[in-house]
Amino acid sequence: MKNENYILREFDEAAYKIVNEGFDIEDDRTGIGTRCLFGISTKYDISKRVPIPTKRKVNWQSILKEVLWYISGSSNINDLENMGSKIWTPWKNNKFTDKHDLPEGSGGYLYGFNLIHFGANIYKNIKRKEYEKNNPNILTEDDLDRRFGTDSKGFNQLDYVINTLKNNPKSRQACFTFWRPDTNDQAILPACHAFYSFVVSPDENGELNVLNCHVFQRSNDYLIGVSHGNLWTATLFTYMIAQQLNMKPGTLYHSGSHCHIYHNQLQPTEQYPNSSPAEELLSREEEPNSPILILNKRDSIYDYVVEDFVIEDYNPLPSIKFPIAV
Repeated sequence: MKNENYILREFDEAAYKIVNEGFDIEDDRTGIGTRCLFGISTKYDISKRVPIPTKRKVNWQSILKEVLWYISGSSNINDLENMGSKIWTPWKNNKFTDKHDLPEGSGGYLYGFNLIHFGANIYKNIKRKEYEKNNPNILTEDDLDRRFGTDSKGFNQLDYVINTLKNNPKSRQACFTFWRPDTNDQAILPACHAFYSFVVSPDENGELNVLNCHVFQRSNDYLIGVSHGNLWTATLFTYMIAQQLNMKPGTLYHSGSHCHIYHNQLQPTEQYPNSSPAEELLSREEEPNSPILILNKRDSIYDYVVEDFVIEDYNPLPSIKFPIAV
């Protein structure tokens, strides 16, 4: 019997389809190879429960910290590590920072920088932030623009989405993107989840106050990235933005372009010598409840801290260690 409180069934079906119907690519960017399908769309009701995996235990706080790192506007992996999350640590690369003359730990034009400083010059932005840190409240924003150039600050897409829907809940323009093709060669990893669209729909009483999110993802590491990270990331943005607008979260749509499972996730490991991590996950038929997110109210989206996010009814099955591809 299906569990009505389990909301990741469409994800399970999509992952199973990749394994059984996908085509294999042996020579990809990572050198590991993938089994792939093109164009998978899934839908999740996030109004009461959230898509944190329960068929395996995951560290949901690591993704939460990553999202708060995005919102801070930082692209330095050291900042995320200082928050207690090491999910980007495998990508830290001194050769990258030396090549592009960036500070140690920098990932270049990553998600947070593009979200809060879209279009900015990262080198001018670094100098501007250093000046602001060492000389707080001395210069106005206009003075800083004149001193470092308007391209030292960039365009804040998160403010744009919130203000757009605050002024016009019927708008179809409340979108942000992490994708900047002009700077991909200066990003340690070009954005995988690339485009977010937020649309408001009416509730059961006809009041326009339900916030929905549609995320488009170009590259989908389905069993790790999408499962553990990307659905939860989009949900967190939806809950926070909805709260700032005095709205309720509704539905999450996820559209994946290149959807894949890495070959090393389909092969035996030390933990599963007679099967594979993927086989173990997809063979689990039990559907533990998807958890509930309780979000503490904050005056600004920039004020949230980890302690504001409380997860209830999270009783997952044992963890599965998946090898990653860097």
